[in-house]
Amino acid sequence: MPRRARLSLARVPWHILQRGDNRSVCFHGEQDYQFYPHYLKELAEKFGCAVHAYVLMTNHGHLLLTPTRKDSAGMLMKHLGLCIPGLETILCSANSQITRIEQHG
Repeated sequence: MPRRARLSLARVPWHILQRGDNRSVCFHGEQDYQFYPHYLKELAEKFGCAVHAYVLMTNHGHLLLTPTRKDSAGMLMKHLGLCIPGLETILCSANSQITRIEQHG
Protein backbone atom coordinates (compact mmCIF):
# COMPACT_ATOMS: atom_id res chain seq x y z
CA MET A 1 0.00 0.00 0.00
CA PRO A 2 1.51 3.37 -0.96
CA ARG A 3 2.29 6.02 1.62
CA ARG A 4 -0.27 8.82 1.91
CA ALA A 5 0.81 12.13 0.40
CA ARG A 6 2.38 14.47 2.96
CA LEU A 7 0.62 17.77 3.58
CA SER A 8 2.95 20.51 2.41
CA LEU A 9 2.23 24.13 3.39
CA ALA A 10 4.26 27.28 2.94
CA ARG A 11 4.71 29.74 5.82
CA VAL A 12 3.58 27.19 8.44
CA PRO A 13 6.20 26.08 11.00
CA TRP A 14 7.23 22.42 10.85
CA HIS A 15 8.76 20.17 13.51
CA ILE A 16 10.90 17.61 11.67
CA LEU A 17 12.68 14.61 13.19
CA GLN A 18 15.65 13.06 11.40
CA ARG A 19 17.02 9.81 12.69
CA GLY A 20 19.56 7.19 11.70
CA ASP A 21 18.50 4.11 9.73
CA ASN A 22 17.09 1.61 12.24
CA ARG A 23 17.75 4.26 14.91
CA SER A 24 21.49 3.73 14.57
CA VAL A 25 24.08 6.37 15.49
CA CYS A 26 24.36 9.04 12.81
CA PHE A 27 26.55 11.62 14.58
CA HIS A 28 29.78 9.88 15.56
CA GLY A 29 32.00 12.75 16.67
CA GLU A 30 32.56 16.49 16.92
CA GLN A 31 33.16 16.80 13.17
CA ASP A 32 29.67 15.41 12.42
CA TYR A 33 28.09 17.90 14.84
CA GLN A 34 29.87 20.77 13.02
CA PHE A 35 29.17 19.42 9.52
CA TYR A 36 25.37 19.23 9.94
CA PRO A 37 24.70 22.89 10.90
CA HIS A 38 26.99 24.08 8.10
CA TYR A 39 24.97 22.25 5.45
CA LEU A 40 21.67 23.01 7.17
CA LYS A 41 22.35 26.75 6.95
CA GLU A 42 23.56 26.56 3.35
CA LEU A 43 20.60 24.48 2.16
CA ALA A 44 18.03 26.48 4.16
CA GLU A 45 19.15 29.64 2.37
CA LYS A 46 19.17 27.89 -1.00
CA PHE A 47 15.66 26.44 -0.67
CA GLY A 48 14.00 29.23 1.32
CA CYS A 49 13.51 27.85 4.82
CA ALA A 50 13.81 29.81 8.05
CA VAL A 51 15.44 27.54 10.65
CA HIS A 52 14.27 28.58 14.12
CA ALA A 53 15.97 25.85 16.15
CA TYR A 54 17.68 22.49 15.91
CA VAL A 55 18.89 19.87 18.37
CA LEU A 56 21.36 17.10 17.47
CA MET A 57 21.71 13.90 19.48
CA THR A 58 23.78 10.82 18.67
CA ASN A 59 21.04 8.96 16.78
CA HIS A 60 18.63 11.71 15.75
CA GLY A 61 18.01 15.42 15.41
CA HIS A 62 15.04 17.79 15.63
CA LEU A 63 14.45 20.80 13.37
CA LEU A 64 11.96 23.62 13.78
CA LEU A 65 11.66 25.48 10.50
CA THR A 66 9.26 27.48 8.35
CA PRO A 67 9.34 26.95 4.57
CA THR A 68 8.66 29.94 2.33
CA ARG A 69 7.32 27.79 -0.53
CA LYS A 70 5.25 24.61 -0.62
CA ASP A 71 8.24 22.49 -1.69
CA SER A 72 10.96 24.24 0.37
CA ALA A 73 11.07 21.88 3.35
CA GLY A 74 10.99 18.76 1.18
CA MET A 75 13.84 19.99 -1.00
CA LEU A 76 15.89 21.01 2.04
CA MET A 77 15.48 17.61 3.70
CA LYS A 78 16.13 15.70 0.47
CA HIS A 79 19.42 17.49 -0.12
CA LEU A 80 20.42 17.37 3.56
CA GLY A 81 19.88 13.61 3.45
CA LEU A 82 22.18 13.40 0.41
CA CYS A 83 24.91 15.24 2.37
CA ILE A 84 24.50 12.96 5.38
CA PRO A 85 23.73 9.39 4.27
CA GLY A 86 21.81 7.08 6.58
CA LEU A 87 19.29 9.65 7.85
CA GLU A 88 15.54 9.16 7.60
CA THR A 89 13.19 12.16 7.90
CA ILE A 90 9.84 12.23 9.71
CA LEU A 91 7.44 15.17 9.77
CA CYS A 92 6.14 15.20 13.32
CA SER A 93 3.43 17.84 13.06
CA ALA A 94 2.68 21.43 12.25
CA ASN A 95 1.02 23.98 14.56
CA SER A 96 -0.21 21.70 17.37
CA GLN A 97 3.28 20.39 18.25
CA ILE A 98 4.83 23.85 18.03
CA THR A 99 2.18 25.22 20.40
CA ARG A 100 3.11 22.55 22.97
CA ILE A 101 6.82 23.32 22.59
CA GLU A 102 6.19 27.04 23.13
CA GLN A 103 3.98 26.41 26.17
CA HIS A 104 6.50 24.12 27.88
CA GLY A 105 9.69 25.83 26.66
